[in-house]
Amino acid sequence: MTLPSLIGKYNNLVYTVKLKKAVSSLEQTFQYIMAVEMVDSLEETSLFQSIYFDQCEEGHYPSDYGCGTFFEELNKLLKSKPFLPTKDLQTYSLDGRKDNNSKGHYYLIMPDGTAINHYFRFWKKARGFENTTNITNEPYRRQGYFRFDVNGMAGPNKYGRDLYWFDLTSTGFLVPAGSMKYSLLNSGDESEYWKNANSCGPAKNKTTSGTGCGARIIENGWDMDY
Repeated sequence: MTLPSLIGKYNNLVYTVKLKKAVSSLEQTFQYIMAVEMVDSLEETSLFQSIYFDQCEEGHYPSDYGCGTFFEELNKLLKSKPFLPTKDLQTYSLDGRKDNNSKGHYYLIMPDGTAINHYFRFWKKARGFENTTNITNEPYRRQGYFRFDVNGMAGPNKYGRDLYWFDLTSTGFLVPAGSMKYSLLNSGDESEYWKNANSCGPAKNKTTSGTGCGARIIENGWDMDY
């Protein structure tokens, strides 16, 4: 194997290890919040009840829309610190197309350097079907969603490498974009499943966003096999 190929495989392993650690850590934190207050869902916790109106998102950070208490407590629980880029931090799809830039948009930086990227939203009351067991075999209502970057400010800032989308469920679990569960609950069918949507190819003669790669990695036993 060539040196660039070996470096690429090593980097992919590093991304995967960081992603697995981040998912585990975030799930443990959100479930800890519920355990401390002895409740069954995040919407019952004082953290989410502190949301003044319906939701808190990146555009409301740090205190707009009555979200000051929520974000202050969230940062304490995650041990995260806000970062506001003053220069363009361009993000990319898996196939190299430009996605968007992050100048002027908040990140929440974790102690290990990973980050909740500037697309994040949390709801006061969980959304979705009250009973989804006939679709997914387990309850699944969304408490929010966010984009997670395992490298924080460092590159390549590319979906499917260091950048991933997740739903946060009302029970404190993370569901990756592109998974069958995500597709069923967001579209009501299998159209957003990564194999059907080509969201984690790469596939010949097709554009590949990479937004479904978190699902592919987890489905394949935490293996970045692309």
